[in-house]
Amino acid sequence: MRKHNHKMATRQLRLHPFERQRLRAIWSERTVDAAIHALAGDDIPAVVAKAGTLLYVVLGAALIENMPADTPDIRILRALANVLGECSDAPAITHQQRASLSAGLEALRRVTAAIPEETLLIAATHAQQRINSGPVTLADFQVLTQKGAA
Repeated sequence: MRKHNHKMATRQLRLHPFERQRLRAIWSERTVDAAIHALAGDDIPAVVAKAGTLLYVVLGAALIENMPADTPDIRILRALANVLGECSDAPAITHQQRASLSAGLEALRRVTAAIPEETLLIAATHAQQRINSGPVTLADFQVLTQKGAA
């Protein structure tokens, strides 16, 4: 059994029940499916926004859960962060980027299934606080991947 990163996980978070429900939707399977659907429809801004939010939440949750950084899915999530950075200002995406995005979205689904719901809620709350403070950049994802677990 993995130990939690208690420094991050034990922070007191005050959430209104409606906010808690909204945050659950961020990482739900339907949201991953919506990101995959947006990818199929060439809606690049939607793919970047949805996948970026999901990625930030899942990387934060992986950090809290002390998931090993050398697992294939965590490495795929790191690559997804890079591809999202490349695609954020692009008018179109290449075939290779599309394949990387697709693999990253599937890895998000697998990693999300392995993380307890409460941990995902904590990570979603931290992600929402970061999003509220200004634009999220590739550097924000790199901070999460360099802190340890992810």
